[in-house]
Amino acid sequence: MQKHTVIFATSFWHKPQNVIGKILRLFPLLRKELDKKTDSSIPVEYVYTHWSGILYKFFGRFLIKDVEQWSFMEDRIHDQWVSRKIRKWQPQLVIGYEKSCLKTFTVARSLGITTLLDVAQVHTGFIEMLRNRYSFFKTISGTESLFQKIHLRKKQEYDLANHIMVLSSFAQQTFINNGIEAHKISKVHLGFNPNQFQIKNFLISSEDAPLRLIFVGIVTLRKGIALLVEVMQELLPFPIELLIVGPRGDASYLVNTKSEYRNIKYLEYLSHNDLVKALQESDVLVMPSYLDSWAAVVVEAMACGLPVIVSDNTGAKDIVNDSNGIIISTGNKEQLKQAVLFYFNNKIEVNLMGKAAAKKATQYSWINYYQEIDTVIQQLKK
Repeated sequence: MQKHTVIFATSFWHKPQNVIGKILRLFPLLRKELDKKTDSSIPVEYVYTHWSGILYKFFGRFLIKDVEQWSFMEDRIHDQWVSRKIRKWQPQLVIGYEKSCLKTFTVARSLGITTLLDVAQVHTGFIEMLRNRYSFFKTISGTESLFQKIHLRKKQEYDLANHIMVLSSFAQQTFINNGIEAHKISKVHLGFNPNQFQIKNFLISSEDAPLRLIFVGIVTLRKGIALLVEVMQELLPFPIELLIVGPRGDASYLVNTKSEYRNIKYLEYLSHNDLVKALQESDVLVMPSYLDSWAAVVVEAMACGLPVIVSDNTGAKDIVNDSNGIIISTGNKEQLKQAVLFYFNNKIEVNLMGKAAAKKATQYSWINYYQEIDTVIQQLKK
């Protein structure tokens, strides 16, 4: 990989020498937030922040209660600041994050600077389709008025981008289906830490041992948690257990720390080490999302030796095949139920597929991710 001189422009990053940061650290609660937003692996001299972004990050939430609106304002404040700095920095390439780089890209293109859009989600047209198909999507993606503003902004960014990076074939296809030419899009798969997520010891389970399922992620309808709970209710007669790990979201009413379902256990939080242990003690990861442009936990679970069940709207299905998992149609409860029962009735296959999953996951380390990004950048420089 070639080395590049990098400027990392962000609205909020804790730099110890920053005057505003020093003032905010005087407050214990704010100190915790500051400590979360830093990374010693990134040289501090590469990082540029702005006071308006830092102050808004901490106090904007008191002015704007709606989370989507608050986030959108933060993106625009950041975009305005970076767009003014572009003329001074004069970079060869600007990598902008979706929803937060419209003005930056406009200035960059006027100066003949190449623009690369980093998209963590899917094409906004696909999200609009989901809003129209599933009522719960409207409650988690903002009011109609706000959504249309973001929808327009994203489409303008697509037009201004010389190239677009997405996380999966699924995400890429949503762009192609909405009129973006395939040659303008590159897939860059997220990685996992192989020093942390390591393959478990495979034990031969007795025939009457329960099948242990695990779901990891925000407890939100978007991730198919309601569907999963329904299936578990129907499977009560079977020795099948489900552990749900993740922060509370819009579907928290379905599960809690004192779950009413005797075959479901819920934990709001686990440390990284405890999460690895929980994965290694499980048999199968279940991720029946309605929308997940990647879902990093799929790769992490596979690295631990778990076969998986994922929906076809989960980007990480890119690494799932018949030897290491099952892909179901999005929102299909019967397919989800039958996938669980397959693993229940084929205990030997669980271990075999888990070993195949771990082998496949090794192809998706962070080194692979960096190489894929480097390839995209080198192609843009030609």
